[in-house]
Amino acid sequence: MNCDNASLLLYAVTDRSWLHGQTLYEQAEQALQGGATFLQLREKELDEAHFQEEAIALKALCRQYGVPFLPSEFRKKDGYKRSLQLSAEYGLYRQDYCGCVFSRREAEARAARKSAQNKHGA
Repeated sequence: MNCDNASLLLYAVTDRSWLHGQTLYEQAEQALQGGATFLQLREKELDEAHFQEEAIALKALCRQYGVPFLPSEFRKKDGYKRSLQLSAEYGLYRQDYCGCVFSRREAEARAARKSAQNKHGA
């Protein structure tokens, strides 16, 4: 499934620390009702069985709203490799830094070094 820009306008990511007495399903539905255009299940503390249980319920919910759903925790079990596969499958852009200014500077310096090497044939 490729995602266009419209499906990525408001990308919601689950986080149990913000439930405040609600279920994850209830909060996800509120996000969808509020205009979320993409939902990712990202629950690093859940065991595999509970993660799959949540994924099944949230996938069905997202289908009702016509919103793409991504059930993946990228920080576990070769998550980085899986994130590359899913990014290709969903047509997502992947930046080569974490988002902080320091990481961005490092990525820019790396790109500049690579460009200089290519110009000099090294």
